[in-house]
Parts: sequence; structure tokens; C-alpha cells
Amino acid sequence: MSGPVDIPQRHVDLTEQAAGWLAALDAGSADVAAFEAWRNADIRHAVAFAEVAGTWRDLDGVRGVRGEMQPAHAWPDTVEQPNRRRVLRAAGSVFAVAVVGGSVAYRAAARDMAETRVGQRMAVAVTPGITLDLNTDSRVHWREGTPARLWLDRGEIAVRLAADNRLHLLTPGGAVPARSGGVQRPAARRGM
Repeated sequence: MSGPVDIPQRHVDLTEQAAGWLAALDAGSADVAAFEAWRNADIRHAVAFAEVAGTWRDLDGVRGVRGEMQPAHAWPDTVEQPNRRRVLRAAGSVFAVAVVGGSVAYRAAARDMAETRVGQRMAVAVTPGITLDLNTDSRVHWREGTPARLWLDRGEIAVRLAADNRLHLLTPGGAVPARSGGVQRPAARRGM
């Protein structure tokens, strides 16, 4: 049974082996097939090699920042430095995607609204098969879909629902079933 001291030692051993493989690969003296066999033998080998290679690349980048000459290694930099036009083009693309995505999300969550003042009445066609009559001092929101959804905030409405349409009506007092054919008159209670 291995103790807690063996785990860090095992990691150190794997790191040393990975560093040896990296140095041999960089120098061109490694047997690539043997390296592939070692790396594929255990996932921990692949992880240790990735850690060592990442550290190697990071150190090369630090040397380049200080103005020192970068040594040749097995991983040449193929990434071009972004110029101002590319950065602006990328920023413009991101902005355009954000605007389009935001407008789509807004429209998906948007609700239409109708409201009457005290003493006023109004008829509203929500969809081709759903008509609302708002009584005085009423407010209703709706969103098209299948089924259409209505939120009665205050007042009272009469709903005319065609036979082929469905409706989900929510009031402060709870959900009201909407049946096709006929007129239903749900009312929202005040103070809720």
C-alpha cells in the first residue's frame, strides 16, 4: 500500500520522464514511436508531458519578452500577431453577433401590452384567433405562441377564442382555463 509520500514522488518521477522525452524530441534524438508508446501507455504520462511542454513554451515566451534571443524548439510560433484591422474586425463581428443575439432573445421574451384608463374600453386582436375586450382600468400582457399566453395584471377582460386556438391565461389569483367557443370573463382582484 502506498502512503501519501509516494504520490508526490510518483508525480516528480513522471515529470522527470516527460522532461527527458521533451528534451530528446527537441534535440531530434528521440525514437518517436517509443515516445508515443510511453505517452499512450498511461493518461498520467500524457498529462505530465503536457505540463512540461506548457512550461517550456511559457518560459520561451518570457525569454522573448525580455528581448533575449529565443532558442529554436520543436514548436514554432505559427500564430500571427493580430494587427489593428483584425482586432477591429473581430470586435465588430462580436458586436454584430451580440446585437443580433440580443434582439432575438428580447423578441423571444418580449410581451405585447394593452391598457385602458378609467372609463375607457378597448378591443384588441391578440392573434388571428384570439380577441380581447378590455374593460375600464385594465391591463393585460400577451405573448404569441402555441398556446398563446396572457397575463392579466388588473381589471377585467372578455376573451374570444376561436375553436382551433388554445390560450393559457394567468391572473394574480392564479391560472384560468380558457376554453374555445363562447366568451370567458376572468377578473383580476385588486391589491394583488
